[in-house]
Amino acid sequence: AHLKEAILSPGERVDREWWTATVKTGDKSAKGFLMNEDTHSIQIWDPASGLKSLVKTPGTTVEVSKTSTMPSFEGRLSGKEVDDLVAYLASLRRPGGKQ
Repeated sequence: AHLKEAILSPGERVDREWWTATVKTGDKSAKGFLMNEDTHSIQIWDPASGLKSLVKTPGTTVEVSKTSTMPSFEGRLSGKEVDDLVAYLASLRRPGGKQ
C-alpha cells in the first residue's frame, strides 16, 4: 500500500529526509535536500555536487519545501502497470531492511 501511494500520490506523506531547502545568502543560492539546520548554519545535500554546509549571515533566507520532488504517476500508468511496478519494487526489498 505504501509503494502504491508513493507512486500515485508522492506528496501525501513526505518524510523529513526528503524535504528540500533553497538557501539564498548575498548573491549566492543553493538548493538541495535539507540535512541539518541550526541557528548559525544549514547543511544541504545536492545529488549533483554533494554535501554543502552554509553559514547563515544577516540577510540569509531559507525556504523549506515539505513537498515531494517525485512526480505523481496518477493517470499516467494503467492499474495493471501500477500493480506490476509495485510488485517489482517490493521484490527489491532486502531481508531485514526497512519495510
